[in-house]
Amino acid sequence: MKKITRDIAIDSGWSQIGESRAVVAEVLASGDLQDATAMALSELLENAVKYGESVEGMPQASYTLAVDDALIQVSVRNGVTRAENLDNLRARIAAMNAAPDKGALYVERLQEILDD
Repeated sequence: MKKITRDIAIDSGWSQIGESRAVVAEVLASGDLQDATAMALSELLENAVKYGESVEGMPQASYTLAVDDALIQVSVRNGVTRAENLDNLRARIAAMNAAPDKGALYVERLQEILDD
């Protein structure tokens, strides 16, 4: 399994989000799989930069991209100081896991964002 891990500064990580696409291109051949992986990683990193916080033990956000013949794994880590934010994230993950129609859940979330 090929594994790449990078740290990004939360306060200035925007440029590194674009650079993450180049990291994906190093690991995956071009095509739909590369595009989907780059998009997923970019979205997760954008959230880490927007909502992550520098905390003791996690002063920067980081991501890991691991690829082998049967698996692509993308993980992003960032600090958080408010338990409410973590609880909200856990609730959204539980809702995604339980949703029979993930597309409808996505559209519902987009509507919530537009309404705010």
